[in-house]
Amino acid sequence: DVMTAGSYLSEEDRTALNIREKNGITYALLSYTTTTNGIPVPGDAPYLVDFYDKEKVAADIKRLRDKVDLLLVAMHWGTEYTHEPVYEQKEIANYLASLGVDIVIGHHPHVVEPIEFIGNTMVIYSLGNFISGQVGIERLTGLMAGVTVKKLTVNNKSFLILSNPTAELVYTYSEGEDERSNFRLYPYKDLDDNLLKDYRNYYDKYMKIVTSMSDRIIPIPID
Repeated sequence: DVMTAGSYLSEEDRTALNIREKNGITYALLSYTTTTNGIPVPGDAPYLVDFYDKEKVAADIKRLRDKVDLLLVAMHWGTEYTHEPVYEQKEIANYLASLGVDIVIGHHPHVVEPIEFIGNTMVIYSLGNFISGQVGIERLTGLMAGVTVKKLTVNNKSFLILSNPTAELVYTYSEGEDERSNFRLYPYKDLDDNLLKDYRNYYDKYMKIVTSMSDRIIPIPID
C-alpha cells in the first residue's frame, strides 16, 4: 500500500488520479526526472519513466490541483555530488511553485542541498542518500525533512498551512574489513565519536547547507 509515482504500466496508469487521504487531508504525489543517466527509454513506452516536460507537468497538475488539499512533486534533478542547487533546479522549483505545488522533494545529487520556501511552496532541493554504500561522509549523510500540514476552513473555503518545517540528518554506518557490510542507519543525534569521529563538526557543516536558504527550517539538534 505504498504510494509510488514516476514509473507506470501504461499511459492510462500514468494519468489515473491516485489520491489518498490522511486525517481529513487529501493528497497526491507526482514524480518526474530530468535525466536517466544515459539509459534509453523505449520509444513505444514513454510512461515507463516520466520525463520532465513543462506542458505535461502543467496538464498533470491541472488535473489534480482542485481535487486534493496537498500536492507533492518528487524531482530527480540537479548535479551529482554538489551541495548547491543549479540553475535548472531553481527554474523548475519556481515553475512548480507557480502551478500551486505545495511540496517539492528533490533527489539525484546524492548529497544534501538546501531547503527553501518559494512563496508557500516548500522546496527540498536534495535529500541526499538515505542509506548508502558510497565513499565519503557527504555521501553517507542524508536528510529527513518534515513539516506539519493543517487544513483550515473559513467561510466554507479551505486553506492549507505548512508549519514547523524540520530537518534531521542521518548517517549510514557500516563495518567489516571493506566497510561495506552490516549497514545501519543512525540519526546524527544518536551518533558518537566511535561511530563517526568528529560527527558534531559534520553535523554543523551539513546542517548549515540545509538551512542556508531559509531561516524557517528547524534543525533537529544532536545534543
